[in-house]
Amino acid sequence: MPECPICLSLSCLNQPGPEFLNTLNPETWLVETQQAKAYRTLCMRPVSSIHIMRTRVSFMVILICCLLSASATAQEASSTKFDAFNDLPTDDTQAHLDLFAQELRKDETLQGFVVGYRSTSTLPGWHLRKIFGYFDYLANSRGVNPGNVQVVDAGTARTTLTELWLVPGGAKNPKSSDISELIPNTRFDQLQLGDGCLPEYTIELYEAEDALQFFAAELNYDPHLKGLMVVHPSRKHIRQGLQLLSNSKKELLNLFNVEPKQLMTEFGEKSVCTTLTLWVVPPTFSKPRGTTAEKFLLTRLMAQAEKNRYTIRRLEFVGSTWTRDSALGNKRRSCRRARSLVTPGCDIV
Repeated sequence: MPECPICLSLSCLNQPGPEFLNTLNPETWLVETQQAKAYRTLCMRPVSSIHIMRTRVSFMVILICCLLSASATAQEASSTKFDAFNDLPTDDTQAHLDLFAQELRKDETLQGFVVGYRSTSTLPGWHLRKIFGYFDYLANSRGVNPGNVQVVDAGTARTTLTELWLVPGGAKNPKSSDISELIPNTRFDQLQLGDGCLPEYTIELYEAEDALQFFAAELNYDPHLKGLMVVHPSRKHIRQGLQLLSNSKKELLNLFNVEPKQLMTEFGEKSVCTTLTLWVVPPTFSKPRGTTAEKFLLTRLMAQAEKNRYTIRRLEFVGSTWTRDSALGNKRRSCRRARSLVTPGCDIV
């Protein structure tokens, strides 16, 4: 521990310092500090010229030194960004999280932070299910104390990014930007359920209840927003689609305390997979006449895309089923004509 500068200066001010007892002389007061030893300089004064400090003043000086030293030690502790990665295959993501888990298990005093940024094209609900899925993996698959891990939704960025931070005791938590508020008419989340429609292997949270919980949290956070829940049943299991819509509505109202006036539901057209889609809409939104609420929202997004001249960047294939070449060609041509980044029907299922 370094010498306190206040204590070092006491000897040259004719005051007893920390090394006072080791430097007494019957004829003179001799105080040799570490600084004096370095330069071979002795501060010598006759006894009559020394003003002896009161005991309580000495204790106060020593206390100040101790507090300054403790403060310096606390300032040395700082947060460390252990790792960062973008969207990766599940096994690669696990490799990053496994190394993070090893560090947290080594030292129980460390706090781990999973800080997640999403791109503007990423569904907010899916982003939350993903980063909280990382928490679930660390706690339940890698034996990390759940109390030592925190998840931070850091809002939007240019690209999807996950940062892993190690924070020792006394250090400040990692900084992140404020969470961006959702824009109304936003597709919050989407899940595809049923045989052949679930991911083969994933560590993200992929239960309907997980999606509903994050959806409800958003509606409860801003009571001025409304939520639209749409279920598209699979062609083979229409009853299951109706059951999903009914159970999901009950969970949102009774389990997650969403106000009834904030929630709208809709039973959509048949699809290959049973699909649960969650939308965030403005408080003035109401079901339009002559069309479904979801089609109305998609039409709005199409108009916005055409106005801003967005272009197609990617086609996604979801589900395990075959598609005729002619059907695929028609879809691609319609997407090119629309010149839209968010185009209804361009996610080929």
